[in-house]
Amino acid sequence: MPVLDSFLGFNILILNKILILMKRVVLHFLLILNIGIMSAQTQNYLPGYVITLEHDTLRGKINFKTDEQNAKVCYFRANDISVH
Repeated sequence: MPVLDSFLGFNILILNKILILMKRVVLHFLLILNIGIMSAQTQNYLPGYVITLEHDTLRGKINFKTDEQNAKVCYFRANDISVH
């Protein structure tokens, strides 16, 4: 059965190459996904101010996001210290 053994050995080599290729594809996909998630979390601090309930004005930088996100939470930074 040397022909069968060489045929099975050939198939195992092909399967190993396919598995290596699949690992690379998955790794690249996860890397691209991670970059996408990280870029979605970008910070966009612009000069602004916050008026407190005591009518005090705090000047600093506000992390501007979408209107929906800004309505839920406000990230404010005074003297390079981030607060929300």
